[in-house]
Amino acid sequence: MDLGRKPLARFPSGDWVISEQPIAQEDLRHAISKVGEFSDDNRSGIDRSLHRISAIRNRKMQIIGLTCRVGRAVGGSAEIIRDLVEDGGSILVIGPPGVGKTTLIREIARMLADEFWKRVVIVDTSNEIGGDGDVPHAGIGRARRMQVPNVNMQHGVMIEAIENHMPETIIIDEIGTELEALAASTIAQRGVQLVGTAHGMTIENIIKNPYLQILVGGIEILEADLLQVAKVMGLEDVIDVTDDIGTAEAILASSSEIRQNPWIRGVAKFHHVPVFVIKSNTMAQMVKAVRMILGLESFGPTPKKALNECLDIEIEDDEPKRKPSLEEIDALEEVRLAIEYIVIPGGEPVELLPRRSEIIARQLELVQSYQLAAEKSGSDQNPRLQILPLRLNTKKPSKSTIGRKKTSPTSMSTGDSGNGISVTKASYFS
Repeated sequence: MDLGRKPLARFPSGDWVISEQPIAQEDLRHAISKVGEFSDDNRSGIDRSLHRISAIRNRKMQIIGLTCRVGRAVGGSAEIIRDLVEDGGSILVIGPPGVGKTTLIREIARMLADEFWKRVVIVDTSNEIGGDGDVPHAGIGRARRMQVPNVNMQHGVMIEAIENHMPETIIIDEIGTELEALAASTIAQRGVQLVGTAHGMTIENIIKNPYLQILVGGIEILEADLLQVAKVMGLEDVIDVTDDIGTAEAILASSSEIRQNPWIRGVAKFHHVPVFVIKSNTMAQMVKAVRMILGLESFGPTPKKALNECLDIEIEDDEPKRKPSLEEIDALEEVRLAIEYIVIPGGEPVELLPRRSEIIARQLELVQSYQLAAEKSGSDQNPRLQILPLRLNTKKPSKSTIGRKKTSPTSMSTGDSGNGISVTKASYFS
């Protein structure tokens, strides 16, 4: 219902005009009088029902539109994942708005409480799971429901539920902020089953969200990737991985992880260990970081320094000397994809598409930035570049060790000779 417009009923198949008469202020006032009080998130409901009414306001905070979502409990909707529910593991339901995420977790709450006799507590921010009013809807069964006075307090109520009410399962709808994600992680770490929802089309949407990545375990620059880079660079006998951050001489982490875990810098400062920050998770930046850590490349425009004198080093992508053309961008992207998806992971050569000689020269520069070899092939009329899974001929540095900690950054530690470098790679929750 929007002021001055015809009221609509919306279905998956399309919209249906309810009345030819435009909505007036009196219509809005009448509708508002039939529902509960609107909360800070502009949501309201009807006592002991699952319907949700959301308000649209003008700049004077007057309501000029209403959206009513018809809610209903659908028995048996969670039957398809009964085994997962009974197993006791935490469950995250992902999907766009309106596909039935709330309906599903409401039925999961009922199933756990009524059929498996679990102590279930629902943290119901908008009263959408258990319905409006103080007496919850029968659709949640024996599950208990905690209402949230303010949307900004949702994470606090989640922790309060654990500390005060001894639940075996916590149900939470619409995890969307960093604090809520951290609270969810805390709940899971305490051995309590967590069932929640988040907006997204695929798991990749959650992984790429810096605030919600922790819900699915976060992202790692995997140890295998790092060792594969070392192998291609011909440094597999120079770099090792260790779990002992105490012997580390460098920390490798992503910028998002550093932003979410400021304690990393504190640990680094305490141990006088430099932090190498990768701004984007690309093989090129990983190669550059390894070269810096091993002393094969200086830290930006400044002269080379001892590692313990540089406590925070950001790995920047090399800036192009000039603005590339669309053809150059396409050619360079071809190189990047070939290296990061075939040459380094699979150890296989890749022959690129024919290009002009000046474009091939740019491609060769990019290949060499990965410390890989390449050779020209094809005819004079159709020259092309072949990327080889071989490192460039460079002098090997002394022995180094790269270590990985499960709950802290990855570290590089010194080898037995005392001349090597050891790096601890942060386990990514960013």
